[in-house]
Amino acid sequence: MNDVISLLLLEDNPDHQALFRDFLSLTSYANARLAIASSLQQGRSLLASTAFDLIFLDLSLQDSDIQETLAAIASLNAIAPVIVLTSLDDRETILDVIHQGAEDCLPKSEISDLSLERTIRFNLDRWQLRRRVEQSEQKFRSLIANVHAGVIVHDASTAIISCNPMAQQTLGLSESQLLGKTATDPDWYFLDQSGQRMPPEQYPVNQVMRHGEPLRNLTLGIRHPERHQPHWVLVDAEPLFDATGKIETIIVSFSDISQLRQAEQALRESEARYHSLLENGADAFFLIDMRARIRDVNLLACESLGYSRDELLSMPITDIEYELTPERAVSTLVRLNPGEIETKNGRHRRKDGSDFPVEVRITLIVQQGERMALAHARNISERRQAAEKIRLFSRAMRQSSEAVIITDVSGKIEHINPAFTTITGFSEEEALGKNPRILKSGNQNKAFYEKLWQTLLSGQPWQGKVINKKKNGDFYPAMLTISPLLGSDGQITHFVGQQQSLEQFAALEAQLQQAQKMEAIGTLVGGIAHDFNNTLAGITGNTYLARLATTALPEVTNRLDSIERLSFGAAAIIQQLLAFSRKGVVQMHPFALAPFIRETIKLHQISLPENILLQLVVNDSDMQINGDVNQLQQVLMNLINNAFDAVQNVAEPTIRVSLTRFAADDSFITRHQLAEGGEYACISVEDNGEGIERRNLKHIFEPFFTTKETGKGSGLGLAMAYGAIHSHGGSIDIKSSVIEPTGTTLHIYLPLLQAAPAVVKPKKRQEPVRGKSETILLVDDNQMLLETGKEILQYLGYAVFTAVDGEQAVELYRQHVDDIDLMILDVVMPKMGGLEAMQEIRQFKPDARAIFATGYDRISNISAKKQLADEIVISKPFDLDLLSLTIRQALEDRVE
Repeated sequence: MNDVISLLLLEDNPDHQALFRDFLSLTSYANARLAIASSLQQGRSLLASTAFDLIFLDLSLQDSDIQETLAAIASLNAIAPVIVLTSLDDRETILDVIHQGAEDCLPKSEISDLSLERTIRFNLDRWQLRRRVEQSEQKFRSLIANVHAGVIVHDASTAIISCNPMAQQTLGLSESQLLGKTATDPDWYFLDQSGQRMPPEQYPVNQVMRHGEPLRNLTLGIRHPERHQPHWVLVDAEPLFDATGKIETIIVSFSDISQLRQAEQALRESEARYHSLLENGADAFFLIDMRARIRDVNLLACESLGYSRDELLSMPITDIEYELTPERAVSTLVRLNPGEIETKNGRHRRKDGSDFPVEVRITLIVQQGERMALAHARNISERRQAAEKIRLFSRAMRQSSEAVIITDVSGKIEHINPAFTTITGFSEEEALGKNPRILKSGNQNKAFYEKLWQTLLSGQPWQGKVINKKKNGDFYPAMLTISPLLGSDGQITHFVGQQQSLEQFAALEAQLQQAQKMEAIGTLVGGIAHDFNNTLAGITGNTYLARLATTALPEVTNRLDSIERLSFGAAAIIQQLLAFSRKGVVQMHPFALAPFIRETIKLHQISLPENILLQLVVNDSDMQINGDVNQLQQVLMNLINNAFDAVQNVAEPTIRVSLTRFAADDSFITRHQLAEGGEYACISVEDNGEGIERRNLKHIFEPFFTTKETGKGSGLGLAMAYGAIHSHGGSIDIKSSVIEPTGTTLHIYLPLLQAAPAVVKPKKRQEPVRGKSETILLVDDNQMLLETGKEILQYLGYAVFTAVDGEQAVELYRQHVDDIDLMILDVVMPKMGGLEAMQEIRQFKPDARAIFATGYDRISNISAKKQLADEIVISKPFDLDLLSLTIRQALEDRVE
């Protein structure tokens, strides 16, 4: 709905008045306030007392003729838009109406509700738009007139059509003198910034007309015939475009910079004279104001610092003299008096970040009433560098981790560094004046030294590996480099020796050799474990079947039990060998250490003679770890057995086992090559036996190394312990003494868990879990195991297919895909192994169930494959009761 408007209708025909009112009522302006006047005089009276939005005027009124009415249109249009109503179909008259100022003309023959609404709406909108434009133009004219810059408006021919008072004042011309002039008026011409006459095409207005783009911050001079000096201005020119995109007007604004230009010229002339006096100086020159800003520099200052003059003039002196704070700089400048000279040392920083030492002389000058400091800086790098080199060489020798020794030409020691004392044990007082022979160990022969001196006396450096002797008599390996120093005459004046201790490298080399030995033994063990465990699996399987057939013969059953225990004992030995080589199956579970150790000690207490005191000290009962109970039990029993052998010839034999909590620091982690820090459980086994000779300690964890008599030790106990502990992420070390008090202590470090301790439950013999007539595919390349296994599985209530390799297993499974419920596959077989067979079967039977059997550990290989990470793996020889349970759980998807 439209807003309520006021309309005035000047019409002397009542019928036409009524018709207009009827049509108006049919438009959206039906609520408009309509006033009707029958004469021009009456209409003027209404206009004097009432504001109207539109005036509808009949061209033929009784009290006026056409010409009088036309004359009235112009005055009426200033009050409100005039729309002429005419019965005349005269185009010339209609044009006269529009020319006189009428907004629109509506023939009476065309009046309808639609034409009337369209006419009202169109003329109201156009009138309001015109008023806004007029108001905007009025504001613009007011702004131009009062802006503090000269403004000239050119039309498309570059003629001036408007100018503000500031433009007239700046140019010294009146408005009438300026209006109508063009950019190429012969009365004036423009100068470029250098003072040369500017070609007309470079004039601001002409540039804008040619390129159609604004011009910013152009400095030019205006040469006027009536003035002797050009007038300098800073000019902006902006084009305005009409609806077709053509330039309609160009607004040029300018600021008078004549005085500034003159001042700049005077300053440049003064600076040229001033700089000519400074550029040839031998020192870098800086002029600094009281705010510590650099105001001037000479060429040498720029060259020495790597900055341009403009860069330096934008910087405070503290950016150059980086040891100087802004506060100290200002304080120094303020306290200076004219004529005084202050000299100080500092450092200047170059643009590239490097710096150099300077000696600076500062004096105060007053320039144009402003206090300034004149600083002359001299580079003293060479002097400083010479002193710094001496200090640097001295620091390098003192702080070097390699031993440095300087002797005269006769070999008398004149200087050593602290590292020499650290490595050899000889202090400076003990070494100075002596000969390097104080380090002689006797490991190098006469020919060695003859070749050494032959090289040195020829002026060449010598380098080689030697064995030297410390002050305390210990030998140590070292890499020795000796260089002759030549004097200005080319003769040798001194010798400089550098000695790098190779003790740590030797220790690392020994560790590498130990690891290689362990790897070799591991390879050997891994090679025999598979076949050996297959044999044991056959023995235990047949023992199980024999027991089933001899249940009525207790004596035979007991002997079969013994065979089974011996078989599993042999398997345990193989498992220990694999643990030593870190290839064994490690069944890790969380458990509490304190009850585990107590149970192990109880088991061992019975086998020890009464004269041996076995002590247990537990300082923390809450510790728990993630480990293999069987492996750790075997480790602890091996250590106690070794302690028992060591104390047999002692008067008061004592074995002490302790459990403590230990926090590993960085040095401990590095020394023991642990993966992570944190808290560890420390299990110590200590005896007061005979101790171990120092020469034997480095071999103590090697396989098959033993100090026991022949037949009393295999040399595998500590090697197995070493492998088992490291497979748990822990470490083991040993300390021993053959000097009173004698004895040996082994420390085992195992990473602690933070969770609540788990309970280790003793194993109980279980009854076999029988099957429910399911079908099992048994795959093994050992025919004996295949036959024994088939018989056992049939006894347990399962139907059995057998295959001797993976290829046969795949084919059998494909033929009986709907019948086979579970596979038991050997991991290693000819043609195709168990893993490859399972993968091929699962391509056509994705939910195929499988249990993998291995003679030695291949879990690391299985677990490394993401798709096999959750497979069930059992080790040969089998605990057949446990096997029956595992089969049952696998069939029921309950294996954890």
